[in-house]
Amino acid sequence: MNILKKAGQFIVLFIITLLISFVFTIGLFMLSSFLPSLFQPLNTIFWVSNGAIHFVFLLEVFLVLICFQVLSRLFKFPYAIEKLTKFLDIIKKYSYISFFIFMFLFYAVVIDTTFITSENIVVKRVFSPVGKVYSYSDVIGVSTGIYGSRDSLFMDGTGSFYYNIILKDGIQIGLSELSGANAKDYDVYELIEDFDHKVMKGSNVVKISSEDSLVYCDFDKQYKDCLERIILNK
Repeated sequence: MNILKKAGQFIVLFIITLLISFVFTIGLFMLSSFLPSLFQPLNTIFWVSNGAIHFVFLLEVFLVLICFQVLSRLFKFPYAIEKLTKFLDIIKKYSYISFFIFMFLFYAVVIDTTFITSENIVVKRVFSPVGKVYSYSDVIGVSTGIYGSRDSLFMDGTGSFYYNIILKDGIQIGLSELSGANAKDYDVYELIEDFDHKVMKGSNVVKISSEDSLVYCDFDKQYKDCLERIILNK
């Protein structure tokens, strides 16, 4: 009976925590998309989050664990509290460090962003919040296409579009997953197509692309045609 009671406690806590973590996830992703817009350069067209966006999941772990503890005490689930005590004691013991880590992760998610403006590309990094400015002519390479069945094992799913640029200092940036744009009703692929036309005007740009995997793309015709134009524009 005691085992069933403990199992019931964990099931209830798991369901509630799962729901709250879902809300946390949506909220954090919305913040990570909105807050960078407050620091955007002039004439920004769109922006994308760099690798630090993955820190959102670490932030979620912090919040979920705190939520789990609060719920355990609120619903008086001693067994659940007991299992978390050691871990939470470590967080409390190093509360200042934990707070610093939390704030640093949040800062990284907001700052680590690339802005595409009408005239240049501004890359902001965690340790370079002011950002480094590149002109369109500083793009030396473009890799674009549709992920095929063999490409999608550890990446995006089959049929997903990708568009990556390589800058003159070797920095690679993926632009296919926009975080936001200043146009009211913007189309992601049209924005990338416009950017692609500007970039490909440079004579030194090497573009690696193939239309072979377009067969895996199940988008509406207007979007598929747009992607095809991007891929074939060399």
